[in-house]
Amino acid sequence: VIERGVDDWRVIHIVKTDMVIHTAKTEMMRLVVETEFVGKIADAFDKVTGDI
Repeated sequence: VIERGVDDWRVIHIVKTDMVIHTAKTEMMRLVVETEFVGKIADAFDKVTGDI
């Protein structure tokens, strides 16, 4: 039988919260990188086609 104290649950909660924050930051960075990459492709396409 494993007994857990209040502090054990608090630590687990903090770790889970940190993981959620890390995942959210990672997803935001991925979105920024994808947006910049697509923007560069669009800019290159506009230069080739002469569109503004």
